[in-house]
Parts: sequence; structure tokens; C-alpha cells
Amino acid sequence: MYLQSEKMSTVSREIDSMISRHRTYLQELLSCMSFTVDVGEALEERKEPVKVAEMEEVVKSYIEMEQRIKNHISALENMKVQRSQNNRDETPLKKQLDEQVKLAEQSTDKGAYKKHGKYREFRQKVWHVHHPSEALPEDENEELVVIPAREDSMICPLTRKELEEPMKNTICGHTYSKEAILQYLKSKKQPFRRGRVEGVTCPVAGCSATVSAESLELDTDLQRRMRKQKGKRKTRDKEEEEEEGYTQL
Repeated sequence: MYLQSEKMSTVSREIDSMISRHRTYLQELLSCMSFTVDVGEALEERKEPVKVAEMEEVVKSYIEMEQRIKNHISALENMKVQRSQNNRDETPLKKQLDEQVKLAEQSTDKGAYKKHGKYREFRQKVWHVHHPSEALPEDENEELVVIPAREDSMICPLTRKELEEPMKNTICGHTYSKEAILQYLKSKKQPFRRGRVEGVTCPVAGCSATVSAESLELDTDLQRRMRKQKGKRKTRDKEEEEEEGYTQL
């Protein structure tokens, strides 16, 4: 009985370890998707449609990979439950995992990528480069969540003011003012686990991703856009002042 219990415990730990690794892969994939979205937007600004299309395919491939990983996590969790209910199950882990993954993939919607947050973000950001105040053509008759206008994306979700030293969360892609997000992390006292920071929930409403000092990076692309936007505002203000002066004459 003791040996059987010890064997069950070992198998359970092995499954938990695999689930943990798979969740790490998911976070890394999200980072890759966020980076690809930014690259696609930059390429659209440079008017390189062929390369933009290539980036869109990359996002799709990442989403497919993400779904496969999620299928594996679901399969592993089911295996853990089944083995806890039948402690005499001698089926090899790999065989049982393959069977569970196959079941999970049978119910996978191959066109689900169209509703995926990162794919939606890619399509909207690319579209807004040249159509800043227009909805995506496919959104015109649908009640879908639309990314805020480009100027709104320059507002810190914590201070509700224009971003200062924008720092992007590589896990979910949200951006915050550097000082504000560091103060937020400090106030939440980021938990440590096994010698590494686990992070806390992203402060953006509706986002379930985590954020930590390690997941932040300077958003140089947004900094460039902000400088460009400020330049346009200065030019517009100067033109309005000149027009007002002309009118007074």
C-alpha cells in the first residue's frame, strides 16, 4: 500500500511539473504574439503589405501552437483526476496523454483564431495605422470589443494621464507609465515562489495576465509614435494660432 501511494505521489508530481512547464510556454507565446503585433503595425506604417501579411500568418501559427498547448494542459489535468480516482491505473503516461490530447483536439474550432484577442489586436492596430477613426470592415455590423483609438492607447491605465516612459508588459502587451507600474507592483508586494517573481494581475480592467518587473520592457515603438503624435499636435496648434492671427487682421 505504501509503495502504491508513493508511486501515485510521484506520478502526480510529474504531471504537475508538466502542467507548470506548459503554462510557462503559454506565457512565452503571449510575449511572442505581442512582439509580432508591434512588428506588423510598424511594417504597415512603412507600407510593406507583403511583410504585414507574413506577420499575420505568424500570429495565426502562434495561436494554433497556443491551442495545442492548452489541449495538452487540459489532457494532463484530466489524467491527474482519472489517476486519483483509479490508483491502480497502469496505463503509461505517454499513451494516456496521447489519448486525452486526441479527444481535446477533436473539439477544437479551427477558425477560432479569428476571435482570439491577439489576432483581433493585430487586425485592429494594422487597420488603425491608416484608418484611425474607422472600425474594421468586418466589425461594422458586429458588437465586438474594439481597441481604443491610437491616441487613447497613449493614456496610462493607472494614472489616466499621458504615458511617461511607457513600459510594456510582454505577457499581455498592455503599457503603463514606468513610475506608476513600479509603484503598483510595490504596493501589491509581488509574491515569490521557488526563487522567482510570480507577478500580480495586470491593472487593466478585464485582463487576467500577470505583470512583474521581469515582464516589463521599454516600449520604444510607442515612444516613437508619441513623439510623432506630439509633433503633429504642435504643428496643428501653430497653424491654428496663425489662422487666428490672420483672422484678427
